[in-house]
Amino acid sequence: MLLAAKHRALKLAIRAKQVSEVNTRIVGQLHTHTSEFLKHKLWAKRVIWLASMRKLYHRADNIIAVSQGVADDILHITRMDPRKLSVIYNPVVTDELTSLANEPVDHPWLNQSDGTPVIVAAGRFNIQKDFITLIRAFALLRKQRPCRLIILGKGDLLGAYQALSNKLGISDDIFFPGFTLNPFSYMAKAQLFVLSSAWEGFGLVLAEAMAVGTPVVSTDCKSGPSEILMDNRFGKLTAVGDAQALAKAMAETLDNPQSESLLQQACERFTIAHCTKQYIEQLQLRG
Repeated sequence: MLLAAKHRALKLAIRAKQVSEVNTRIVGQLHTHTSEFLKHKLWAKRVIWLASMRKLYHRADNIIAVSQGVADDILHITRMDPRKLSVIYNPVVTDELTSLANEPVDHPWLNQSDGTPVIVAAGRFNIQKDFITLIRAFALLRKQRPCRLIILGKGDLLGAYQALSNKLGISDDIFFPGFTLNPFSYMAKAQLFVLSSAWEGFGLVLAEAMAVGTPVVSTDCKSGPSEILMDNRFGKLTAVGDAQALAKAMAETLDNPQSESLLQQACERFTIAHCTKQYIEQLQLRG
């Protein structure tokens, strides 16, 4: 059995099996909402990518999607046999996560007791994560109350984020530490975590923040967040790109946060043990 993660690896594995004429089981694992992802690519790339999915995916023995939204999108594109498709969420909750969350953070905003809430976000600085909308939403929130924003990550859009922060007059209350190997310590010490993405496959950082007990707000992007938050049960969902709605949800969550215990209970679906059991059953590894 060969497990091929992501589109390119799956495509190559299927073609290699065809050429070599072996009986190896091919199982694909897909992590993104393809239709949303391809909206931001050139027309020629979209055509080639979709054509290869329609031509090859039905030849896989199984495909595992990291969310129901990803699975539905694959079915919509390929019209493959739905019995070959399954959903297994990303494993998030580990003993290491708890240990890392308890590590100290060397930043005054997270180590002072003046009551000013700190909001954290994390991800690549690109159009997918849409931190532009988050910064605009934070500026609206900052007009209502004292608060601070830390955005973890790196990428080509850092200069644009800094310029927008200066333009909106919030540069003193927003911090870009860069990439960190341990975002969990920041998440655990924040009063709120926000995912502002235009699209996802699952929304891993959202589940990670919940797992360390931090209240969350997310855009209702395709796909993953609505499944993680169970349609607003464990956190508020807002329309993609709507800074006013995001600011309102952030304010309401700061005023009435979900309990740490409830959020951590919601993450039982994302434990290593639970997800490993699903993989063993799906890949038929017993015995």
